[in-house]
Amino acid sequence: MANFLVCIRGIKHYWRIPESFVRFLTSPLRSDQKGIDYFLCVSILYFVGDRVEYRQLQSEILNEAVARIDAVENLLADTELMCLSLDLMSCPWVPHSSKKVIAKRVIVDLGTPNPRIDEVNAFVNEFCRETWFFDWRSTVSNSIYLQKKELSLSY
Repeated sequence: MANFLVCIRGIKHYWRIPESFVRFLTSPLRSDQKGIDYFLCVSILYFVGDRVEYRQLQSEILNEAVARIDAVENLLADTELMCLSLDLMSCPWVPHSSKKVIAKRVIVDLGTPNPRIDEVNAFVNEFCRETWFFDWRSTVSNSIYLQKKELSLSY
């Protein structure tokens, strides 16, 4: 389903897909006991972008992701959540307040128990400029994306 959302974003009028349909497509994947996973989170956020029509869904996805990041016992030991943390900090549609929560959690897990506000802000400013694992600014053609998927080997 995540691949579908990434592909459909390239269609000129994709934003006319009702939020209720996007919820329908992703709800079975979001009901997992672990919560939202990396691929679903970045795919939904990439699909909805900063479109007003999807603001509620974007907010819910971000809240789920940040809560999951903040609740993990050791963020540095969880590759999926660490990758998600870095990608959310570089996402242009994530509010600065959420980026600060994520950054503070990363800094604490790196060994600074009580980071100052200026340290957290500097961390966010530094890390939000980078492209980590997901390129939010990508404009990959759907045909190229689908061809890569077709040519990839199965596990």
